[in-house]
Amino acid sequence: MKGRTLLMIPGPIEFEPEVLQALGAPTTSHIAPAFVDAFERVLERMRDV
Repeated sequence: MKGRTLLMIPGPIEFEPEVLQALGAPTTSHIAPAFVDAFERVLERMRDV
């Protein structure tokens, strides 16, 4: 966040451009094979936590 003032208050917040770009990406269906695979990996890893 170089060149911007850092606000340390409860909100509103500023996002990095990369975050805003990611938020604009198309969403994936919860039944899409890629999502199911990723969610499965997350569940496996959460069991360790």
